[in-house]
Amino acid sequence: MPFEIVRNDIVNMQVDAIVNTANPDPVIGSGVDSGIHKAAGAKLLAARQKIGCIAPGDAVVTPAEMEQPAP
Repeated sequence: MPFEIVRNDIVNMQVDAIVNTANPDPVIGSGVDSGIHKAAGAKLLAARQKIGCIAPGDAVVTPAEMEQPAP
């Protein structure tokens, strides 16, 4: 698989996964973390709250639904 660097807003790209290392606690941080939560909506925060704190070196999977903007 070729390696490609793309400069773009991660929440506006068509990707298979987003890896967010910003905050181990189930809260909305700032910067990229905030942008991911804003695009994903309340379901992401609810999923993170169920998971709880993520220890350094651990990884978890959350739902991959993005809220659609109102027409």
